[in-house]
Amino acid sequence: MSVHHRGRKGPFRDDLLVLSVAVLMVFVLYVAVDYPNTMATIPENTPGGGAGPGPGQQTITLQNEDLLNENGNTNEGQSTEVPFEVPWDTVTWINLTLTWADDVGNNDQFELKVLADGQDVGSADGTTGNVPLNIKAPPSGNYTATVTCIKAPGLVGSSPWDRDSGNDWTLKATAEREVLK
Repeated sequence: MSVHHRGRKGPFRDDLLVLSVAVLMVFVLYVAVDYPNTMATIPENTPGGGAGPGPGQQTITLQNEDLLNENGNTNEGQSTEVPFEVPWDTVTWINLTLTWADDVGNNDQFELKVLADGQDVGSADGTTGNVPLNIKAPPSGNYTATVTCIKAPGLVGSSPWDRDSGNDWTLKATAEREVLK
């Protein structure tokens, strides 16, 4: 590889290039090795400081918290609202899962929609018996999950009047939040 510099000739320019690359590599290695201690640290004189990986430092870890474990039943074309609260300001994700078992095997379709203080923050639907919904960096506050049975096809008996009217379901929600340790 040949690098041309105006006014510089001979081995000096190659030595300068090697030296520049070496200095850059040392800096990158220093930052990479020290990176865990430079991010998410708290000095010893702050409240709660003093415990952690180094003198006077704490680290931020992620912790899962249960928010909701609700069972219900919703008929075709109907919705059920389930309120819940997110009490922490340090939540990075809310993870909800709606599950059900179709009682006649005709792929009932459910929708899960979440509102935060009246604002739509996410929705998903499916026919497989499992609808996950993950909401990134939600604010703390009051939420409402709405479970809607969009369709419940099929019969539960031999009579045409024995229609599948809906399904039992379970809704679980967890929060992933940052905690100082």
